[in-house]
Amino acid sequence: MDTFADWLFVVLWGAGVLLTLVPFVPATLLILAAALLHEALVGFRELSLGLWLALGVLALLAMSLDNLATLLGARRYGA
Repeated sequence: MDTFADWLFVVLWGAGVLLTLVPFVPATLLILAAALLHEALVGFRELSLGLWLALGVLALLAMSLDNLATLLGARRYGA
């Protein structure tokens, strides 16, 4: 089961990385969901609570910076 979970995570992570290039797609959440699904499949034994909190903070930071960049770009180019 661990091998399946590992490969599923890699596929979803890769899709999330590719989807970061598509506007309006929350790829950061897809990557975080892939990690959560992986942990659910392996019984929540590989990542600690502290690491989960760090991943959540990084996901929030990435989404915030993405929105800020969109806002600044829209202001700069008159959208």
